[in-house]
Amino acid sequence: VSYTDAEARAYQHLAAEVPDFQLTGLSKIKLNEVYFEENSSEIWFKCKVSYIVFDEKAQKEKKVPFVFVLNAHTAKDAYSELESRLGTVQDYIITDVISMKIVEVIPHVDAA
Repeated sequence: VSYTDAEARAYQHLAAEVPDFQLTGLSKIKLNEVYFEENSSEIWFKCKVSYIVFDEKAQKEKKVPFVFVLNAHTAKDAYSELESRLGTVQDYIITDVISMKIVEVIPHVDAA
């Protein structure tokens, strides 16, 4: 979505609950997936994962980066939750689990 659309959705989402708020900025981050857990945790973690895939052209393994955002109580919980979601389908390495300054995630819902 665009910055304008994100700002409009934030105002629409918050206006009913917090009538006197001010949006001071929007930051764009590159991510592949957001996982929301119904666990009453308000701490969000950015988790970087490198998938190990075989490159047929180069005839060698390469790492493909993916970024996930999820909520958990601790970094250890975030790591465990991500590990359980990723399973053992492909080879991967969880390289980073970093706490973020996210107050709330507003899910994107298509208007159509």
